[in-house]
This record gives sequence, C-alpha cells and structure tokens, in this order.
Amino acid sequence: MLSLDEPTVAPIDLPYDNENGYIVPDEIRAWGKTLVIGRSRGRICPTMIDLTQDLTPEVRRQNRESTINRINEEIKSATIGDTTWSRIIAWFDNCQKYDIPASSLLDLMCVGNSPENLIRFAFQLWTIKEDKDLLIDRLQIFAKDLAFQWFWLIPKSSGLLRSIEPLIGEPSCPAMIRIFSQWAISKGQIELIYSINTEAFFMNLMTCIQELLVEFTEWFKKLCLTSACETYVTNQKKDIEYYANQIVNEPRKLCQSDIFDNQYVELNQDNLDDDTRKFFDNYVEGGKSHNEAWMYKRVNVLYKHLLGEENIFDMPLKVRRSISFCYQSTTYLFLVALNNKLVIKNYV
Repeated sequence: MLSLDEPTVAPIDLPYDNENGYIVPDEIRAWGKTLVIGRSRGRICPTMIDLTQDLTPEVRRQNRESTINRINEEIKSATIGDTTWSRIIAWFDNCQKYDIPASSLLDLMCVGNSPENLIRFAFQLWTIKEDKDLLIDRLQIFAKDLAFQWFWLIPKSSGLLRSIEPLIGEPSCPAMIRIFSQWAISKGQIELIYSINTEAFFMNLMTCIQELLVEFTEWFKKLCLTSACETYVTNQKKDIEYYANQIVNEPRKLCQSDIFDNQYVELNQDNLDDDTRKFFDNYVEGGKSHNEAWMYKRVNVLYKHLLGEENIFDMPLKVRRSISFCYQSTTYLFLVALNNKLVIKNYV
C-alpha cells in the first residue's frame, strides 16, 4: 500500500490473518486515498481505495473527475522542483521501483495527456537523472503505459523554450540553484556558484538556461528518434532508422518514396470496439485494400497531429493505443506513408 498524497512515504505490506484476511494497520488509516498493489496471474493489479470511507462506483467516478481537474490546475501553475512536480516525479520513480503501470496513477495520466506537460516532465527528469540513456529507456516504458510515442512531440522540439519557460519560477529556489550549480561544475567554472545571490547571478543563470536548452533539445530528439525506431518488425531496421531520422531530425530533406509497389500490410485489428472503429472511419484513405486502409487511417491521424490540425493527446486512450500498435507492427510501411504525406505538406 502506498499513500497517494505522499508517494515518498515508505510502502506498507499488509499482514495476512487466516481468520480475518488482510489487516490494515490503524496507523495508516489517516492516509485516506491509498494505492493498493497486488498480483493476479503474474500481472500487477493496482487499485485505489479510501481508508476513511467505502467507495461506491458513483463516488469513485466523482473522485476521479475532481482529482483530474485538481491535478491539471496544479500543474498549470507548478514550477520546477515544487511540491506538485516533486510528487509527480516521485510517482514516476515508484512506478519503476514497484512495477506499477503509469496509467493507474492520475498524476502521471494528466502529464501524459498534454504535450507541454510531457516536455516539462522530461526536462526536469533530464536535469535530475545522471544516466541519460537509462532515462530514455524508462521514458519509453512510461510512454507505452500511457499510450503515446515520444516522436509525436517532434513539432514542438524546435521551440522547447516555450514549453519549459513556465517551469522557471523563483530563480533562487532550491531546484534552480541545484541546476545552476551542476551546470557551473560541469563547465569547470565552480567560481560561478559564488555569484548566487549577487547581481551577476541572473545573467549567469540566463546563460545556464540557454546552454542547457541546447543540450536538452539534442537529448530530446534522441528520445524521439528512439521512440520512432521502436518496432515489432524484425527486418528492415536500417530503412526504419533512415525514415525515422528524416522525420525527426531532417524534415526539410524528405523525399517521395515508391516502395509500395512491392510491399503489403499483412495485419489489422478486427477486434476494435464500435466507438474506436467509428472514430477511425473519419480518416479513410480512398483506394486502399482492407489492411492498407486500416494502416492509412492511423497514418492520417498522426499526419494531421504533426501538422497541428488535431491534437492526438486529446483522443481516447484506445485510439492512441491502436495508433501505437499499428505503427510498431507496420513501422517501415507506416513511416514511408507518413513520409510521403509530409513531403507534400510538412510541419516545419
């Protein structure tokens, strides 16, 4: 059991009594909303309970809606290192530590439903975590849980400052001092730390942010490229890397490809629910066979998102999961189809 409001509090293992079942210790009843984690047939099965009251389905629904609204409002005004972001990052760490699906936590779900929040989240983790390659691996798992792919954020990679700027609150807050000090030490200019609380600090801090932004942008594009190359397809790796790199790093150099003359989509999803099927029917591409039509509907959704005409993060999780599954199952053909559309009208 973990406290939903205090993710840094050590988890409690429930003792089991043969006569009474699991027993909740009296000392944790003040936690209120609590995440309970168990296993069923080898799968992690988290659920939320309230130690102060019984939750009916209607109360659960109301609690969920009010909590999502509260979290979204908190994030809007949150700054780097404050209690809101500290709580969110602590839950991210707990997900890795205790094998909790990120989709089971509303804090992380609210982050995953907003491109701006995702960029701010990634930036803060980038400033904290020493192993940047390991962080990319962890963020890939995070994305899979929350039904998105990092390369969907590529149009925003040329203006990351606009997303990150709201994070920067009081320059003298502990989080900013930490970032500035790390930057000064990495440059071998430890004397810059002594400018903190002086008139020179603000100018030095601006230089720090500008240089870190360049480094973060490079790393963020690496994250997006890794995401775009993640696939279930075992062959054509070099071709996948080529087209993914063009879309992520060199969109101005995209060229038309004619590989569809001898390539075919070999699968689809026939088990979709009616609402999801009807959603994708709005993105039909004429003249395509059954399997190709299935793929092109998802290509068209992502294409419109990259152009800024629609926001894929506003779409239902089932839709996003279907797009991700299609992409990773047909990666080479999907990339080529997307490439050919972006040749005509690009997001740059």
